[in-house]
Amino acid sequence: MDANRLEAILGADTKISGNLFFKGPAEINSQIDGEIVGESLITIGQTAILKTNIKSSEVIIYGNVTGDIVAKEKVSLKNTSVVTGNIQAPIISIEDGAIFNGQCIMKQDVASSFVKVEDTIEDAIEDIEE
Repeated sequence: MDANRLEAILGADTKISGNLFFKGPAEINSQIDGEIVGESLITIGQTAILKTNIKSSEVIIYGNVTGDIVAKEKVSLKNTSVVTGNIQAPIISIEDGAIFNGQCIMKQDVASSFVKVEDTIEDAIEDIEE
């Protein structure tokens, strides 16, 4: 499988309330109220309006995010992004024009705060079954 190939795309007309779990690369252009957990690249498109916390290996943001972002590798805020929340990653880049209101924490050992997507999905299924 090509590591850069998207496995999920959520369009601009999609509205989701709940938690999302991605194993492969994903692009989000929708409105989401919940939590996003991934193991690969998560791209937040220009039309996205998110009220969510995001955890993944890498996060690129072009749209609007209200919530905290934790990445194992890197967080990139592009010039069209508006982010309100804290960012934690070993590498953080913010382009001219990006709007960021929050705190940055650049730590090398972010991975300790992660669980595998499978474990998170299993926990969610157990909660539903109860």
